[in-house]
Amino acid sequence: MKQLQALFRLLQKLLPTDRILSERLCILLRHIRKFIDQRLEENDRALKRERREKEKIRKQIEQEEEKEQLRAKRNAAW
Repeated sequence: MKQLQALFRLLQKLLPTDRILSERLCILLRHIRKFIDQRLEENDRALKRERREKEKIRKQIEQEEEKEQLRAKRNAAW
């Protein structure tokens, strides 16, 4: 009986500790999730910016090609 009471007291001491630890763990997990979400958003923004830059460069190249074709046609007409 004494052993059961001692065990019960130990469990009572551990439960509040476990709650505190679990609360801290939950807080840390929320911070980690928030950090990961922020990094994902930053990556998404960087990818969008990179895609826009590539599209802009592609359009510039296409415009230069069109100009070169027009020059070639004009020169051929002479």
